[in-house]
Amino acid sequence: MRRVVTVSEIEAMTPAERAQSFEDSIIYDLDQVPAEYQPALEAQRQRVLDREARLRGNAS
Repeated sequence: MRRVVTVSEIEAMTPAERAQSFEDSIIYDLDQVPAEYQPALEAQRQRVLDREARLRGNAS
């Protein structure tokens, strides 16, 4: 589970530390997305694929 940074911790950080904390919170590799969010991620992926197919006239 990812660590939650509290408001008081953020307030105590320098601007550079805040920027680094934000950057560290971003998941760039979809394999690193927590399992609890995988169904929502897959549902969104399917919606995008369906929309692309409709826009191309290839709806199935």
